[in-house]
Amino acid sequence: MARGMASAADWLCAATFLGFFGLLSVNPQDGQIILTGWLVGLVVMGLWIAPAQFHSGRLCLSGYLGAGYSSRLLGLLVLFIVVVVCTLLLALQLRGMSLIFSRHLQLSIQAGVMIGMLLLFFYVVLGSMQAMTQVQMLQYCILFCALMILAIYLVGEFDQRFGVIFSSSFYSGSNFEFQQSLNSLKQQLGFTLQASQRSMADLLLLLVSLIAGVAVLPHLLLRYQSVKKTTDIGHSAVWMLVFLGLIYSSMPLMAEMGELRLIQTVNGEQNEGTAYSRMPDWFYSWEQSKRLAWYDHTQDGKVQYAAGQPFVGLIPEYSDKVGLSGERLLLNPAAGVYEPLQQRFPSELYVAEELRLFLIPEVSSMPCGLLALLVWVSLPQSFLVLSF
Repeated sequence: MARGMASAADWLCAATFLGFFGLLSVNPQDGQIILTGWLVGLVVMGLWIAPAQFHSGRLCLSGYLGAGYSSRLLGLLVLFIVVVVCTLLLALQLRGMSLIFSRHLQLSIQAGVMIGMLLLFFYVVLGSMQAMTQVQMLQYCILFCALMILAIYLVGEFDQRFGVIFSSSFYSGSNFEFQQSLNSLKQQLGFTLQASQRSMADLLLLLVSLIAGVAVLPHLLLRYQSVKKTTDIGHSAVWMLVFLGLIYSSMPLMAEMGELRLIQTVNGEQNEGTAYSRMPDWFYSWEQSKRLAWYDHTQDGKVQYAAGQPFVGLIPEYSDKVGLSGERLLLNPAAGVYEPLQQRFPSELYVAEELRLFLIPEVSSMPCGLLALLVWVSLPQSFLVLSF
């Protein structure tokens, strides 16, 4: 059970927690596909790949495959792929940590990355696997408590039963009053509510790539090399899925509640937008972190949230200048063209996907006491779980 809890904490990093929650908020259909691939991949790893590598006596995936196929070239190729994937994963973790530091500790993104690298060195290089397991068990407990504080507050605010936190998942479905309000608002703003339009071939290839990628993650496979017998690997994998299920089953409902509160806060009661000068303080704070941006396409001084991108390209490019309302200007704004029959106004607001979980406490106007408790619980977690 301890190894399963630590493995769950190892998996719940910035990419699979912050990024996944943001994806649920903007594209729940793709989120369901990705979660399915992740869970199947974890099952394949725990019941097939990890036991096979354990029996081989090899500690490294590249050595296991290279010896199994008697090919040194294959081993080197796998080693290169592992290094590339781990480098990308590390960059995502450091990015998630830098968001925490820049918001709560008023530090720059660069300073947050440097502190994260020092913490990573301390825990990984100086700590043994047993010590890391104990630390990561604590990480999971802290993360779960922080998430439940937020979930219980949202459920109470929307007048729902506590049990819906875990029962309203991707696969169970639900039909609450607030979901009907969210769907109505999204239709007015041009968001599509239909199922995913991916072709069957695209869907199958995506699932296969997700399953294969998760099943051979080196940092998870390494944890199963310290077991005493093969059956322990399967039991640990089952416990890992149980602990992950507690987290992921609560995310869809929270993502919908957070998205509804964000639309209501930004667009106002009439769903027509809110003046930039009247936005809450958190809006300006996150705007300085460059993970939130507004471009006034309609030139009316109102922040308006709708379907589409307010900029051209994959990421916004920010200018050092300010606009008429005092906002940070974009160097690559979109044309602001939209279909009046489908949405009321063009998209003017950019909110980074990894920011949406952080926004929920502030968008929901949590009481100062609860907000302080949430920060107090989650801040030590950011030093631990996101550094991995």
